[in-house]
Amino acid sequence: MTVRVVSLPALLHDRHAPEPGHGAVAALGRELEQASDAGERARLHHLLGRLEERRGRIAEATQHYQEATNLAPDDLTPLEALIGLAVRRSSTENLTAALERLAHVAE
Repeated sequence: MTVRVVSLPALLHDRHAPEPGHGAVAALGRELEQASDAGERARLHHLLGRLEERRGRIAEATQHYQEATNLAPDDLTPLEALIGLAVRRSSTENLTAALERLAHVAE
């Protein structure tokens, strides 16, 4: 398995993309389609979630963070991102679900 270290600001800066981060999202999406390892897929979903969150696309970010959490339930990073999104958006329902999931992981 090859692991790439990618700078989030570098991914967001694509002067040829129709909108900031578009090219990076497309490239990571293609990489995700080819990844078969659950850990790698979780890492890519988490990175896509961060990109989408920075782009203001909260629904897409949430979906990627949830998928990352499903693929790697012991990795708290995407779950913490979900909790942060729920707090910032004042989403009681999403916050409750994320905190319940966190409590389950902590057991």
